[in-house]
Amino acid sequence: MEHRWGRRVPVNMGVSLRCALFSAQPAVMRDASMSGAFIETKLFPPLFSRVQIAFVISHEGRCQRYDLLAHVARHALDGIGIEWAELAPLAIRRQLELREARPTPRPDSSISNPQML
Repeated sequence: MEHRWGRRVPVNMGVSLRCALFSAQPAVMRDASMSGAFIETKLFPPLFSRVQIAFVISHEGRCQRYDLLAHVARHALDGIGIEWAELAPLAIRRQLELREARPTPRPDSSISNPQML
């Protein structure tokens, strides 16, 4: 059963996914809302485990790195559903505002080395 707060917005953004069991791995945040996101990944941390999602937002020539904590809420064949540790984190609010102002881009493949995040 879905318990998302807010509307899902397609973001298709490259992220780095990290948890206690795995080193940082590249993944794609497929959609996001104020309460969570769907992360397309081949890693499947246990349900309820804490994960860290790192990404960079570029806007008007400036780049800002964000590291958000979340926990795994569900597993799917192609990834995991997460819930943010903090409801409506500032980074997600900014990202959703930017996405609503422009078309959805293709996944960002520039995050080739998640250790660099």
